[in-house]
Amino acid sequence: MNDVTTPGAADALDALISQFSSPLDCLRELVQNSIDAGSPRIDVWLSYEPAADGGGTMLVHVDDIGEGMDEAIIDQQLTTLYASSKAGDLTKIGKFGIGFVSVFALAPRAVLVQTGRGGEYWEVFFGEDRSFTKSRLEEPVEGTRVTLFLAGDAARYATLVASSRATLHRWCRHSDTEITFADRSDPRARTPALINEPFTLEAALGVRVELDGTEILLGYRRAPEYAFFNKGLTLFATREAELALGAHAERFAHIGFKLKSRYLEHTLSRETILKDQNYDKAIALLRSAADQRLATALVEELVTLAARPAVDLPAQQRWAELCAYLADEPDAVLLAARSRPVVRTTNGPAISLAELERCGRGAGRLFIAGERSPMTDRLAADGVAVVYDLRAAGAIDSSPVRKLLIRYLVAQHQRSFAGRLEQVVPLNLRARVGRPGEWRNRDRRAFYAAQLVEVEQDWLTIEPLTEAGPATRLVAAAAGLLARVQAPVRELRACRLVEATGSAPLFLVGDGRTARPLVAGGAVSRGPVVVNCTHPHVAALSRLHQQRPALATYVLAKNVLLHVDRGLELDLALIRAAVEA
Repeated sequence: MNDVTTPGAADALDALISQFSSPLDCLRELVQNSIDAGSPRIDVWLSYEPAADGGGTMLVHVDDIGEGMDEAIIDQQLTTLYASSKAGDLTKIGKFGIGFVSVFALAPRAVLVQTGRGGEYWEVFFGEDRSFTKSRLEEPVEGTRVTLFLAGDAARYATLVASSRATLHRWCRHSDTEITFADRSDPRARTPALINEPFTLEAALGVRVELDGTEILLGYRRAPEYAFFNKGLTLFATREAELALGAHAERFAHIGFKLKSRYLEHTLSRETILKDQNYDKAIALLRSAADQRLATALVEELVTLAARPAVDLPAQQRWAELCAYLADEPDAVLLAARSRPVVRTTNGPAISLAELERCGRGAGRLFIAGERSPMTDRLAADGVAVVYDLRAAGAIDSSPVRKLLIRYLVAQHQRSFAGRLEQVVPLNLRARVGRPGEWRNRDRRAFYAAQLVEVEQDWLTIEPLTEAGPATRLVAAAAGLLARVQAPVRELRACRLVEATGSAPLFLVGDGRTARPLVAGGAVSRGPVVVNCTHPHVAALSRLHQQRPALATYVLAKNVLLHVDRGLELDLALIRAAVEA
């Protein structure tokens, strides 16, 4: 009999056993050893032997048909702590020779190992005190069979079966080696079930990258998970980006991945991935794949979806979903896609972000609509692009499309400003000026958000009136009167409606060729107040203005203030200014 519990060794063994977060993690360790032994299949199965006193014995079996062990391997590796021939061998996962000791975390009554190699067949029996005996077998054994004997009743056995299956799924579902699981005490579950699952990643959009010894799956997800594998066995998986990626966490805040590489290892405790130079190389590959392959796939998918007909509602919804992911990408990715037609419009072909920016610069605003309408038709006829947004109504942050537009406009502004700064500021002074994201851009998001205008059904086509006439003279006089009393109205402009109706509004807000009715009590910050000179009230005041200009001017100016519910305290000043004028 040999004993591994000599002074010092016992303490070391206890320390190794206690480091595993779950006692059933020993299944992962045994599977890993079988994979390292070159077994093409591993069978994990459980059975239960009840006792007359209501207790019983639970048996956990892990069988493989790998290389097996001869006496030298048993003596030098299986029963000697830290002894391993795997160091430096990239075809092996384990590197510390401690995987087998994990079986004692389950506090087994006994552990039986039967193995054979090179014509030698051996049995090693570990007792409850962890001492062991080694015996030669006459019957041949192919590979290695490990059996754990545990105390437990029927209820505990049922829990053990469920937990064992869950543990194998957690650590081994993507194993390159076939792994089966069976509960042979249940006639309904005697047939082994395959633990393996395809190496795939659930994502809104994903790509697969294969390199020498490394396979990467990564894709856009709102709740990403990060997982590392070697030979398909899980090394480390988490939803905490900082734990998996450290300084690179922000880049992958909306990107999940599974990375399988023969170069990666777990730490001695098996609780996380070893962050060595191979890990650094893997992260560099991940970033490259995210910045190039995944970002390119995202832009190409957006181009395809943006070109789909408006009647294709699923395509519209997916396009909006992917717009949100593009909005989350770094500025470099966003700006690289600026010339691609990724933006849907209500009345025509897709448009690029750069074209949309130029269009907005010319009009001073960007139009958005949730559907095609006569108003969007008129805008399109004038060469004005209207961005399609399925969720046109609502807050800016609730719309992925508007989020994308604002993110792009801010990024483009920062890029332009940084370029101008490099031309005028010496290199040694740029650090004092600040980072590009801080260069006078703290209010840029709100600035560009204010330029996004929703095209609703009540938008009207207007034609500015510039020629002198009774109506224009009246509007100009009222504007001057409001200015003299410093009324909180930005500007008055005269116009006529291109499509006049009996219910046409008196006041509108807007500029150029489009305007919308000014709601009573509404703000006028989104454009000047436009006076509808085709309205009967304006026609009556224009006639009055020729006879009693002060009264007509006061009435129109007062109507404006009453409509926006502002400047009521200015009434006396308004009357005095009108009389003086």
